[in-house]
Amino acid sequence: MTGESVKSAGATATKVDITVTVDTTGTTTTIESANATVKLIIPPSAAYLGKTFTIRSAPKPSGVKVVSRFYYDFSTTATQPFNPALMLVLRCDSSLTGMQDIAIYHYTNLGKWEQADGGRYFFSTDSTVAVPNMNTFDIGYTNITGFSGYAAAQIFFGGYNYPLQYTDTATAGPHGNYTSTTNKCKECHAVHLAIGTYDLTRVNARNETCDFCHGIGGVASKQVTLDQNGHGADPGRAEVTAPGDTDIPYSKNAKSWGCLECHSAHDKQTTKLAGLSSDKLLKADPNPLKNKNYLYYTPVVGETTQTISQWCSTCHNANFGPSTDLKTVLFGSKTGRVAGHSSSSQGSTTTPDGYADVKFNGTGPTCQQCHPADGRIGTSEFPHSSGSVPGMLRSGITQRGMDGVCTSCHNTVTLP
Repeated sequence: MTGESVKSAGATATKVDITVTVDTTGTTTTIESANATVKLIIPPSAAYLGKTFTIRSAPKPSGVKVVSRFYYDFSTTATQPFNPALMLVLRCDSSLTGMQDIAIYHYTNLGKWEQADGGRYFFSTDSTVAVPNMNTFDIGYTNITGFSGYAAAQIFFGGYNYPLQYTDTATAGPHGNYTSTTNKCKECHAVHLAIGTYDLTRVNARNETCDFCHGIGGVASKQVTLDQNGHGADPGRAEVTAPGDTDIPYSKNAKSWGCLECHSAHDKQTTKLAGLSSDKLLKADPNPLKNKNYLYYTPVVGETTQTISQWCSTCHNANFGPSTDLKTVLFGSKTGRVAGHSSSSQGSTTTPDGYADVKFNGTGPTCQQCHPADGRIGTSEFPHSSGSVPGMLRSGITQRGMDGVCTSCHNTVTLP
């Protein structure tokens, strides 16, 4: 056997890369990753003697919402279809109590997901299948007759179309471009067989609408995490109120807060901001309470020369503009006039020593220069996620170490 699961912690594999050559016909061969995220059970047979079997974790192809720890590429020198068939066990991210809505999917060489068939599923409670060390996170299948890729995923169920049925750029995805010759509405809405109660979608709450495609493990290539230090809702609060918004501030019930507050799922009344490759489904007027009376932004449907920082100011008015510009904000039940650090569309530049070129002329950093949101995975997820880092600030900043934000731009040697 060559290769092994690579561990980042005592019981957490970060990838799987295993190759096994079967050297016996007398006993069952079990290929198992270091922390049991995958098990392949090869029955005793002369057909497999001297044959190699390789399992590698790999980037997930889009198309299903994966719930197993990894998506796996399988390869072998054995003849396919396998006879006798193999068994496969995959470990999922949550405990299973029977079939639920999870199945094992095969990603074929034709680039299509197909549900495994011809066999039966088994779980830790199934005493008729002798697979050692199974637990309630495991799902197994008895009839693996061919290789390419495998993952455990949520079952396609209900009156919906496959979400990625269109592949050309003009009609890809469910967001817009609806015509009499397309069938895209059913990618998100089921007319008669909806499995969720929110607008005939797959979910019961507005803030979960986009998760099937864009949640972690979702079917789309673009997956997003909204955490509470980013633009996610704090689970302990009933209302989401935009910090740094002028009176009356943007506010939303926390159970409704999610992607649809900034994005138009149907690509209607959207704006393409300067510097972006597309409109990103961004609403041209994201804070209707302001009744289009924004301080630094004018709603424009279609292409505009305005930037993402100006667009952010629709909900964070007090955090944009010159530091000498006082704005009225709400403190509890009272209002007051405040100023904030200069922020601008063009952003700040640096001096040869690498520090900010402070000019006191109304310019300042863009939103993303101070809030790179790289604290969760080490690269920017602006403006969605932040991990444990407060306020989408740069990686390493803590609540008790906020001076690190200032000293990364301002040379303390030059302070008066």
